Amino acid sequence: MFSIRKARAPTPHDFVAKSKPKKSKAGKDALKKLNDYLNSASSEPMYFLHNFWKAQSNAITYKELREAIMNGYLDEATLQAWQQDYSLFVKSHLEPIWQQAAKAGADALAASASGGWVFDPMSDAMTAWIKDHGAEWVTKINDETRDAMRAMIEASTKGQFTVDELSRAIRPLIGLTEPQAAANLKYYASVKKSLLDNGVKADAATKKAREQAYKYADKQLRQRAYTIAITENAAAYCAGYREGAAQAQAQGYLGKGVYVFATADDEDVCPVCSALNGTETDAEGSYHIRAAGAPNTSRRRNRPSFCPSSPHRTLSSHGRVICQTRAKGQRTKARPLWRAA
Repeated sequence: MFSIRKARAPTPHDFVAKSKPKKSKAGKDALKKLNDYLNSASSEPMYFLHNFWKAQSNAITYKELREAIMNGYLDEATLQAWQQDYSLFVKSHLEPIWQQAAKAGADALAASASGGWVFDPMSDAMTAWIKDHGAEWVTKINDETRDAMRAMIEASTKGQFTVDELSRAIRPLIGLTEPQAAANLKYYASVKKSLLDNGVKADAATKKAREQAYKYADKQLRQRAYTIAITENAAAYCAGYREGAAQAQAQGYLGKGVYVFATADDEDVCPVCSALNGTETDAEGSYHIRAAGAPNTSRRRNRPSFCPSSPHRTLSSHGRVICQTRAKGQRTKARPLWRAA
């Protein structure tokens, strides 16, 4: 039998030093359901995001960018318009995607509940999660856009680019994060220098470097769109799973249980999530494992699952997957499952 016990909130240090993670068939089954869903459902948000950023890039003129570079900042009216665009994007595209993912998460729990249970996707808790998460998403991505634009505009003060050259370099980078944009400008400068060193004329070198940087930018945008698509689908899936467990319990279709953390148990799992594998927490608890400065858009296949004695979770109070300690090249791939008591 499982009993819920009172305990202090766990910290990352409680888990990082643990021995080799436990393996669980239930965890593997739960993770497979999540991965199958993410693999089948992430192309749509990726497509929407990529096209959205392309539209933003096409909407701003070189004249506006040149003025921003000469002034040292992008005017507030443009930034506010972008924030409004993001809000509309959430309403028209992301909210339906979150609702579908939440339903899929709840459906994954259905096998653990007794017959007759039906998930209510329009419950107060689920509606509140979508509303709150949408507001958080708009704020976060708008802040990232501001930071990226500020950093790119400031590049003109270093004397490495002319105003016209930088305005043309910046335009296709709209939608990237500050580190991504910096990497693209560095790549552009490197390609141009290499061509000049090899005797290519200045105009031809600039044109060729710009073409290569544009291709790189499109690849970066697609990668960023994929990262966000995976993360957002996983977050909504987990939120639906958790809300489904709460509804099923409240209606008497699901007994008491705990959350059990399960990871993909491969080289893509970050050290913190790997150490969490197999650990348990009560249904009301949550792990707060967020490294300072960690990105909010790292690819992640983590989620809570209820083990009728189990979803463990790496979720915040809003149901958001919050383990964001990801080393370069690593994907955090884990999730909790519900195990009955």
